[in-house]
Amino acid sequence: MSQTTTKPKSKLATIVLLPNRFQVAGPTELITAIQVTCMNESTPIEELKYQIDCLYDNWHVICSVSGEEIPLSRLKYWDVPKQEVYARPELVPALHIRPNGADDSRDCDNEKHRRDK
Repeated sequence: MSQTTTKPKSKLATIVLLPNRFQVAGPTELITAIQVTCMNESTPIEELKYQIDCLYDNWHVICSVSGEEIPLSRLKYWDVPKQEVYARPELVPALHIRPNGADDSRDCDNEKHRRDK
């Protein structure tokens, strides 16, 4: 007899979008889990990144265009002024250009944050 393990249902997170990263704003359960994960000062940074990614896999946001769930660990596309998130690059509306030529749309991941080019 084989057992199948089911992945726990993902929960909706609240985030604030910043130019090069996002910041978790809630719910309290997620914020507490992040704080507890980061409390062990002896844990190597790479292990902390892995633990946070595993935690983020269980939390999602909703794509502003398609309505699909985006795990926080896979969130790459967003618009800071509109505070909107996008599941895939083809769903990102035209880039918003700042007067200095820098754009506000970003392609970021949890390991390395970089500008969408």
